[in-house]
Amino acid sequence: MKKLLLILSLFLSCLCVPISAQTVHKVTLETALQLAKNKFSDQDYDYYQVQDNSTSVWTIFIDADPGANWEHDCYIYTVQSR
Repeated sequence: MKKLLLILSLFLSCLCVPISAQTVHKVTLETALQLAKNKFSDQDYDYYQVQDNSTSVWTIFIDADPGANWEHDCYIYTVQSR
């Protein structure tokens, strides 16, 4: 009887354990820039990495009209780095 209870309790405890594990993929700056270029592929934009203190995201500034001075469209694109 004790063996049966032990086996049953082990079986039930295995059902409570999560089966899948998360894998962490580190995204490089080159990959983040390629994602931004794919997102804004219809125009000839300029792309700049924004230097900030964040280690969890890449921040990319996208200049939609590189030849213009002020008051034109621009975008900020962020990509999770991990």
